[in-house]
Amino acid sequence: MNDEGQLLRRFAEAGDEAAFRELVARHLDLVYSAALRQLNGDTHLAEDAAQTVFADLARKARSLPRGVVLTGWLYEAARFAAAKMVRGEQRRRAREQEAATMHDPAPESTPDWEPLRPVLDTAMGELSATDRNAVLLRFFERKDFRAVGTALGLSEDAAQKRVARALDKLRINLSRHGVTLSGPALAAATAAGAIHSAPAGLAMSVATASLAGASTAVTVGFAANLLQAMATTKIKIIAAATLVAAVGTPLFIQQQANRTLQAENVSLRSQLGGLKSNELAELQKLRAENKALVERMQAEAARQQAEHLDLLRLRSRVTSQSSAENENRQLEADLQTATNLLAGVARLVRTNDFARTDVYLPQNLRDVGTATLDDAAQSSLYVIVKNDSETLRKIADPKSYLSFGDLEHYAEQVRLELRNLARVKVTSQAEYLDGSVDLTCELEHKEDVWQTTVPSILMLHLVPTECGWTLGSFSPTTIVLRPPVK
Repeated sequence: MNDEGQLLRRFAEAGDEAAFRELVARHLDLVYSAALRQLNGDTHLAEDAAQTVFADLARKARSLPRGVVLTGWLYEAARFAAAKMVRGEQRRRAREQEAATMHDPAPESTPDWEPLRPVLDTAMGELSATDRNAVLLRFFERKDFRAVGTALGLSEDAAQKRVARALDKLRINLSRHGVTLSGPALAAATAAGAIHSAPAGLAMSVATASLAGASTAVTVGFAANLLQAMATTKIKIIAAATLVAAVGTPLFIQQQANRTLQAENVSLRSQLGGLKSNELAELQKLRAENKALVERMQAEAARQQAEHLDLLRLRSRVTSQSSAENENRQLEADLQTATNLLAGVARLVRTNDFARTDVYLPQNLRDVGTATLDDAAQSSLYVIVKNDSETLRKIADPKSYLSFGDLEHYAEQVRLELRNLARVKVTSQAEYLDGSVDLTCELEHKEDVWQTTVPSILMLHLVPTECGWTLGSFSPTTIVLRPPVK
């Protein structure tokens, strides 16, 4: 198994987040560049596509076969994600086309890149998986033939021949699309222009969001499997009851069905009980680790503060009053940095997680104030669904990292996605050391506009104040339309 395969197994089997972040760092430029070409240079949509691809990788890591060429899998996922995003975002992108900021200039490496860029990914998609993987590893990720052979399970000489044949097939495919290049020119243009550097900081945000999404998907997926199993069994029982009723024995079959359902319910309850016990033990372990981390951070901050105070006293004996004032200002800045660090740690450390079953209908949502957490949750949903700017100004946290204009803009985006909203279910609540709360809201719609079975999730972050609660932020980028409510 190659190095990337080992990293993938470590994440899939042991939940090693460091291994996943390393995979993101290695392949982000490839995924981002593939999406950027298909999205006509829209860097914001390309970042969203990259986020989607690595979130899928985190969710599907366990199901990927051993020996999969991860470069090829990620490239295909990037193509599909970008194509889906083009279809879903076509209207909004048309309005924003003129104002879009281009992240990367046109490649300047070779004159052959400009005619090649629009059709490269289409021609790549026409190759077989093996040939496509060979081209990706050699010219997109610029690996030597030994590394290509290791990834494809070939010798170095066999890998060189495989790459040459695959490049020739790609050249033939391109000629069908009106681009005629020699083999060396195609190799040079592809190696020079196919990969763009992703924006700074995108790797960290993609890895963090993907890992969080994978954790949520595990819980939601288990619940969905249970419901599907129950629904399938019920359908079989009802069909059997109908058949026997036709020959005159409906009562007996109904009794049999009831006994079967009771046995299934007992089995499901026992499975759920075992799951809750495991989750409780894991949660207690996580709390202990988080508490130890906070204590270490506090001790380190106290030690640094003591060292700064000692240094200030020693310098004050040999420096002028002006120097002492400068050192004092530096100390205050360092203390503020340590305070901000502790506040950031408190925001990241969860202290409690539990499920909720609140259900809100859009027509029943009201502005009920923010005196309690439930009132603030309903008022926040009312603001987002109804696009009430006045209430948004009243309940938004003035210290939020989002300006009011950003909140109002995001609320409008989410409201457009919620035109066919049927109901909102609050499924879980996460509490943090600083007292703030994240509410996970699952959205159900009347129409399946995008033909997808991925659940829509809206995250609300609520912050306590002296007078109640405020809306700190919410995540509109996670909105995906659900199948229609039956």
